[in-house]
Amino acid sequence: TRYRLDLNWYTDGTLPEENVRDGSLYDLETDPYETRNVWNAAKTKDVRNNLVAAIRNWIVRRPPGAILQDAEKAGTHY
Repeated sequence: TRYRLDLNWYTDGTLPEENVRDGSLYDLETDPYETRNVWNAAKTKDVRNNLVAAIRNWIVRRPPGAILQDAEKAGTHY
């Protein structure tokens, strides 16, 4: 995996905004220690948009409540 994306969403599985403006994106190939957030970098705009779209599509395919079935797991990375 070359990139790592951090993105928050609501417990009902929706993203905070239709046009997500804030998050973290790291290029693990050039920055393995994740010291440079390239979320707003022009060169990674397409990567960011594709990853966000993939997450949106994944969320849409899940039944309501499927993402956070256990409140104790809120914030857990899957």
